Amino acid sequence: MTDTADTANAPRKSRWPLWPVGIVSYYLFFVFLCFIFVYKARGVRFDLVADNYYENAVNHDAHMQARARVRALEIQPALEIDERQHRLIVRMPPEARGALLTLFRAADAREDRVYALQDIVPSVIDYGRLPHGRWQVQINWEHNGSAYYYQEDVFLP
Repeated sequence: MTDTADTANAPRKSRWPLWPVGIVSYYLFFVFLCFIFVYKARGVRFDLVADNYYENAVNHDAHMQARARVRALEIQPALEIDERQHRLIVRMPPEARGALLTLFRAADAREDRVYALQDIVPSVIDYGRLPHGRWQVQINWEHNGSAYYYQEDVFLP
């Protein structure tokens, strides 16, 4: 009678141990996460800073000389942000004829914009439809066969 009482109170042994199930489920979960990361990574875009990034790197010295020429000017380019009317007002030195302004967005290359600036009078650029945030203003022009380059970071509210 004691044999049946001991077997009734004793815990039942399961047919399969649980530790192999835990290990297999852990590895299956790990593989599932790997597939999720690969799926998400396929949708990430990898924009270079500029389309012609490597060409720009080769011409770095000429670019630095163009920046130095702008710093040597008596009248520097000036940017003014009119928050009420969402306008960017650009005042250029008299030497700057045929200048091109690029609004460069490091976060997304598809949002870059290029504008031709007016000569003599200040140029007004409406930025109301552009995304708010940090932009880099890049201005290029040539005068007497020399290149000029001006750059300034702005925050468009």
